[in-house]
Amino acid sequence: MKGQQGFTLVELLVVISITGLIGSFLGSAVFQMFTVTEYGNSKMTAIHDLQNTADWLNHDGQMASTATGGSQLVLTLPDDSTISYELIGTELRRSDDDSQITVAWNITSASFTVSDHTVTLDIISAPVGRQDTIQQGTYQVYLRPEDDSDDSDDSTETLGITPGPVGMPDATPAEDLPDTSHGRGRRN
Repeated sequence: MKGQQGFTLVELLVVISITGLIGSFLGSAVFQMFTVTEYGNSKMTAIHDLQNTADWLNHDGQMASTATGGSQLVLTLPDDSTISYELIGTELRRSDDDSQITVAWNITSASFTVSDHTVTLDIISAPVGRQDTIQQGTYQVYLRPEDDSDDSDDSTETLGITPGPVGMPDATPAEDLPDTSHGRGRRN
């Protein structure tokens, strides 16, 4: 039995502890990879909900001549047809005379304010998931100017969604970003 050699208890404990350490680092990395991916997906879902809502509201608002707000938005078009937006559960629904569609899911709050010819929407999207991902946006849409048949003025009012860091509270203005042109000049 003198010719047989084996591992001592100390050597065996060292190998087991090194293997456990490597396994814990790998497990932690895999967990982080899945957690970051899930957070990113939830964030993108929330941003998509806000952008889709803004797109629909901008399109309909520019065609409307009058609006009433509150918990529900009712837009009246020049041909007296109506389009309404209403939050039902966590779905923001758009209804017109012919159909009803869901514009955005995962909406926890939506309020519509009408002042003059401006509709303001305050909206919060919070997708369901392990992460608390909340995106908030405030959008303004200018309604169609009233048609004055007496005036032959060719001036037009600017219509559209007002720009701003809506829905992205951590957006950085372009002038505050570092220069990454590497000496080639900065494009504006």
